[in-house]
Amino acid sequence: MEGVEEIMTKEEMRTVINQRLVDSGEKQRLINLTRTRLNECGWKEEVKKMCKEIIQTRGVEYVKIEDLMKELTPKATSLVPENIKTEILQKISDSLQDQTQ
Repeated sequence: MEGVEEIMTKEEMRTVINQRLVDSGEKQRLINLTRTRLNECGWKEEVKKMCKEIIQTRGVEYVKIEDLMKELTPKATSLVPENIKTEILQKISDSLQDQTQ
């Protein structure tokens, strides 16, 4: 269809961005940076503490890893400091811009 622009869905765009980051090696660098920043701000320890509290409250025999992940993911995500989110998003943007130049 001539003259019709292809519009990518969010999922398609995520796939393309992810592949570019993987191909450039930037994805692993971003993962390492994110881990470092989360450790520096105490996020990892806070999430570990939440896990321990849930396990102690319910009993280890009653906690499935899938249920623990389902419960903790939204809480853990909300605890990520805005400055870390901003830094990582900026690095992604910079990397993608560098690749298009």
